[in-house]
This record gives sequence, C-alpha cells and structure tokens, in this order.
Amino acid sequence: MTVCYSRLQTEIGVILIGYRDRQIIETSLDANEALFIRDLTERHDEPPEFQSLAPASVERTVKASIQGRHDLSGVDLSALSDFQRRVLEATAAIPLGELRTYGEVALSIGAAGAARAVGTALATNPVPIVVPCHRVVRANGDLGNYSGPGGPGSKKRLLEFEGAI
Repeated sequence: MTVCYSRLQTEIGVILIGYRDRQIIETSLDANEALFIRDLTERHDEPPEFQSLAPASVERTVKASIQGRHDLSGVDLSALSDFQRRVLEATAAIPLGELRTYGEVALSIGAAGAARAVGTALATNPVPIVVPCHRVVRANGDLGNYSGPGGPGSKKRLLEFEGAI
C-alpha cells in the first residue's frame, strides 16, 4: 500500500492530505509542502506519491470536517497510543463553534487531572482539521498553541471561521 498525498483547495485554505489505501494518515493546513512530504516520508518509511486528485472518500471526509461533521472511520489512527486515540475521538466530538478546555477533554475520557497529557496528545495530532484540535483551549481562556503550521495565529483564524470567537 503506497503512501500518497494530494492538495485540496477549501474555503479555509489549501489542505495537504496524506493517505494510504483510502485512509487518511496525515493532514496539514497552510503547510510547507516540502516539509509535509519529508514528515510523511519519515513517519511512514517511504516517500509519498503525489496524486492530483484524492480519492473521493478522502476528499469528502476532509470537507465534511470543515463543516463540523467529523467521521473518523476514514482515518487511520493505528499508529497512536490508546490514550492519544481517545483524546482525538473526544476532540472530534466537539461541535462546530464550541470550545473545550484541555481539562474538560481529559475528564470526558475518564482521565481527570490529565490536562497536560491531553495537550501533549493534541500537539502531535496527525490530522488537524479532521480532528479539530483547534477547538481545545486553556482553562484561563487563552487559545494556547496549535499543532499545525501557523501556530496560534492559524488556531485563531479557524475559530473565527467557525464563529467560536
């Protein structure tokens, strides 16, 4: 199964999508394409093959996520720990336009007091946008960091787009 990647133009910008066998393995908004390719190569031990069009199911998953409909059935999270998967699943359930704190996400997965661990899991989220980690903020209301390119600035832009701030 070859690792592939495509560019997808969306209303929030260009999203690079890495996938294998119609399963999304990595996404990035506003990314440097050369760095995206390097990261895919390092994580999956092979250089990705560029496809001008992503499979329709992959494109649908990403576009639905932008509209707040997060379905992880087309996402391969098998390389993550159980804790990381639970964090990403809980984060994917945060409705469009709403925010949660790191502590609230920790509590929702039965890990009260693990706010920092949730932050660490989200910092390594391989599929931002598909899993909307930008909707998780600090307890004091600060936006905090963002795993994607552009850092907190991109996080703020996404939250403004969604009407959350």
